[in-house]
Amino acid sequence: MNVKHFLTAIAATALTATPVLAESPWAYMGESSSGESVYVNNRSMVFRNRNYIEFTYQIGGEVIQAVAYCDENRWYASGYGTYSPQSRATQNMINFVCSAG
Repeated sequence: MNVKHFLTAIAATALTATPVLAESPWAYMGESSSGESVYVNNRSMVFRNRNYIEFTYQIGGEVIQAVAYCDENRWYASGYGTYSPQSRATQNMINFVCSAG
């Protein structure tokens, strides 16, 4: 193989190679009833038991520590209170967290 063919092979490989990117820990759940994006950090979940799971979520620009109560379809966020899903996104959030446990 001459230098020209070698360089052509390298260029072709570089153009077709798929870059390896680190996976984001944030899973998109959808839009809240207020129109803000909801994400769950899938690396943040701590399973106390099947019905009590600590997790971190983001709504809009705010990151919040929470506890999911799976049997009750609710979550508690310190300083905010206890919530039931009011949108498809927050229902997806509870389903996502609870199905991981």
